[in-house]
Amino acid sequence: MQVKAGCVAEGVKREVWFALGVMAAVHWRMFQRVLVATSLMDGVHGPKSLHAAGWAVDVRTRDMSDAEKRAFHAACAELLDGHGFDMVCEGPPWNARAAHEHCEFDPKAGQEFLVVEG
Repeated sequence: MQVKAGCVAEGVKREVWFALGVMAAVHWRMFQRVLVATSLMDGVHGPKSLHAAGWAVDVRTRDMSDAEKRAFHAACAELLDGHGFDMVCEGPPWNARAAHEHCEFDPKAGQEFLVVEG
């Protein structure tokens, strides 16, 4: 995995690092290429964005075809959805070079990332 120069990583939550690791492994397995995180706690985002609080990451998809973007999104969502993560293709439509994949930790009722047996 590679983090784009200028990304602010200090303060990123452990759940986001976990998701980034999952996405990097999926990306490598599917494409034999290194995944690039393009935004962590930096960048310009909407007012409700979770980036500034360390709960979100954007990853590069401009090196993927439309079919690869869809497959990557589906594979990551299958592993991360249901555990408190949301995967979203942000930006212009799937085929635009500027689009990117966004992952955030925002658990809904009944979703848990870590369960400790007791």
